Amino acid sequence: MAAARQTYKPNSLPYLQLVEAGVAQFANNLRADLANQHPYVKEAVESYLSILEAGGKRIRGSLSICGYQMHDGPNIELISHVAGIIESLHAYLLVIDDIADRASTRRGIPSAHYAMEAYLRKRHTTLNIKQLAADMVISGGLVGQHKAQSLLAGMDFDKDRKIQVISIINDHLAKTGLGQILDMSAAIGIPMSANSIKSIALTKTAYYTFQMPLEVGSILAGAPESSMHILKKYSLHAGHAFQLQDDIMGVFGDEKKMGKSAKSDIIEGKQTLLVVYAMDKASKSQSSFLKKALGNAKLSDKDFEECQDIMVSTGALDKVGRLANEEVSLAHEILDNAPSEWPTKNVEYLRHLASFAADRDT
Repeated sequence: MAAARQTYKPNSLPYLQLVEAGVAQFANNLRADLANQHPYVKEAVESYLSILEAGGKRIRGSLSICGYQMHDGPNIELISHVAGIIESLHAYLLVIDDIADRASTRRGIPSAHYAMEAYLRKRHTTLNIKQLAADMVISGGLVGQHKAQSLLAGMDFDKDRKIQVISIINDHLAKTGLGQILDMSAAIGIPMSANSIKSIALTKTAYYTFQMPLEVGSILAGAPESSMHILKKYSLHAGHAFQLQDDIMGVFGDEKKMGKSAKSDIIEGKQTLLVVYAMDKASKSQSSFLKKALGNAKLSDKDFEECQDIMVSTGALDKVGRLANEEVSLAHEILDNAPSEWPTKNVEYLRHLASFAADRDT
C-alpha cells in the first residue's frame, strides 16, 4: 500500500469553512424554492440534500476556492457560493452512483434512495417502492443540479467567464457519465486492459474531481491559459492517484471510516487495476476463484477475505500502491515548476492534497 506520509486532511485548512458556508447557502436557496411544493417532492429533494449536507472531504469545493485565490480572485463570498454549487453537483452524482451500485449507505448515513424508500414505506405505498424511491431521488437530485447551474448563471461574475465555466462544468459532467457507463460495462464482464481502466479512471475521476473545480475557480478569477495548462497536468496525476487509492479502499478499506461496505467493489464486479494485476499473476485456482467472486451479490465474508489474500499474495495490492505513489510524485514535480506568482499556501495545498489522494482512508 502507499508509503506513510505526513498526516494531512483536506478539511484541516480554512477552505472547509468557506465550502460549508456555500453548501448551506445553496441548500437554503433550494428549500426556499420548494416551500409550497407537495411533501413527496420536498422529501425527494431532502433525500438528495441529506447526502450533500452529510459532509465529506469537500475536495471539489476546496479546489474551486484554491484556484480562485491562486489567481487573485477578489470576492471570497462569491467563490464560497460557487464552492457550494460544485459540491451540490457532486452530491447529485453520488445519488446516481449509489443507485447504480445498490449501496445502502453513503457518508455514514442511509443513501438517498434508501432514505426515500423508508419515507414511502411509512405511508403504506403499495407500488414497487424500491424502484419508485430511486426514480424520485434521481428527479430530486436533478432539481438540485439545475438549480445549481441557474444560480451560477446569475452570479456577479464576468459574463464571458461564466459562460466558459458553465460549459466546462457540463463538459466534465458528460465525461463523468461516459466514464461511469464504461465502469459499469467492465462490471458485466467486458474484458478491460490496464490502459482501458486507467482511461476510465481519468474520465470519471481525474477530470471531474481535480481538473474541473480548479478550472472553475481559476477561470472566474481570470487566470491565464499558461496557468490552466499546468493545473490540467497536475490534475491528471493527482486525480489518477485518487482513483487508485479509491480502488484500494474499495477492497481493503475500513467500513466505519468509509461509510459503506468494503465488499462493494467485489460484489459489483468492478474490474479495477487490483483485479487486473491479480489475475495476471494468479494461479489457475486463484483466477477461477476471483472470477466467481466478482459480481456475486451473496459473497460471504470468508470468500471476500480470500479475494483480499489473492490480491496481496499476487503483489497486486503493492503494485497499485506503488503506481499511486508514482502519480503523486509526478503531480509534485509539476508543482515544483509552478509560476512564482502563485501564493505558497495554495501551491502547498495542492501538494498536500496530491499526497492525501494516495494516502487517505476515507
